[in-house]
Amino acid sequence: VKKVVVVGGGPGGMEAAITAARRGHKVVLMEKSSVLGGAIPLAASLPKRAELADSIRNLNTRIGLADVDIRLNTEATKEGVLAENPDAVIIATGAKVNPHWLKGENQNVFDVREWLEDQKELGDTVALIDYIGFFQGAATAELLADMGKKVLYLTGSLQPGQGLGKTTDLELWSKRVVEKGVRMIPNVSVMSINGSEIQTMNNYTGTNETLQADSVLIANPNLAENSLYYEIKGEKADLPMYLVGDACAPRRLENAIHEGFLAAIEI
Repeated sequence: VKKVVVVGGGPGGMEAAITAARRGHKVVLMEKSSVLGGAIPLAASLPKRAELADSIRNLNTRIGLADVDIRLNTEATKEGVLAENPDAVIIATGAKVNPHWLKGENQNVFDVREWLEDQKELGDTVALIDYIGFFQGAATAELLADMGKKVLYLTGSLQPGQGLGKTTDLELWSKRVVEKGVRMIPNVSVMSINGSEIQTMNNYTGTNETLQADSVLIANPNLAENSLYYEIKGEKADLPMYLVGDACAPRRLENAIHEGFLAAIEI
């Protein structure tokens, strides 16, 4: 039996804690917020994404049946983790916002994730610049339309929301947002934002166009939040440690759960 500390109560951390406990280890799970689930509850609040909450409901049921010492409202630190004298540590601290250079000094430009978390007031016309091509931008554009906003959806891709093809949502999403008045602007690069003016260039013709928007949201890939891993590793190089989910590299829900399981069975 080993002492395992899991940092982060998102899907990857929850799966790691459950699997380690079922294998007979003594498990402590540290989560800085008041609830488990990581970023999934936020994602599940977007239009047509409610089914994501099922994964967290299932994980909550399973972790409730496992012998896991769950510590909510606990900000994990190097000192706090090492004070547990763990035999292994699993870091599942997720990802953090990666501010895009286009924001600059503009006070009307927000990262999609930041805006979803704090719901700052937006103007009547909102430009959404999507550098991901998945639900982060696509579902947010639909949410904005549902709020009555005039939405400009800008992407450098040939097809807006192209990543939705993998989940067979692309056709249905495209039909819905077009019917809701979202203006699709594919094949463009945003060159600059200056207040309400957005300078774009067509990727194929080089044609420049100036668009007007009161507010701008940017869907930009997140950055892995793994600083704690390196802090602990720097002091305890021989301590078995594992990075899982977005703390390793921001990807999908299934990647986090799978890696949480794999890390736990290696202990």
